[in-house]
Amino acid sequence: MAIFGEKARRKYDHGQREHGGYLPSRCRLDDLEDEIIDAWFYLQAMKQRQGELKGAKIKRIHVNQHKVRSNLKNGLNEAVITVKEGNTNKYVHGLEIHGPCRLIYRPEKPLACGARIWIETKADIDEFNP
Repeated sequence: MAIFGEKARRKYDHGQREHGGYLPSRCRLDDLEDEIIDAWFYLQAMKQRQGELKGAKIKRIHVNQHKVRSNLKNGLNEAVITVKEGNTNKYVHGLEIHGPCRLIYRPEKPLACGARIWIETKADIDEFNP
């Protein structure tokens, strides 16, 4: 409720400035119609995005403990985060997931690489170096 209250207050104040003053005396049906049209396009964009995610491949992300140990032992700084997508593996130092994901712990049935805990997502991922 606190977050809604803060966002609603900012949105209302912005609307008053945008529409030239106190909304109850200035608001027109055309303004409401414009807002409904905006909401329609936001809804369609979200539906399209969800549809794109349905067809996307699952990415599995985990930390390669062997590389962590090797880095410590040999004074190295090789990337230790593995992103598996299909048959490809990519090693990165950091990443940002742009969408839903889930964290899985499955010690009784690890991944083929041996990972027992990992993140799964179909969302886009950007890598970065912290």
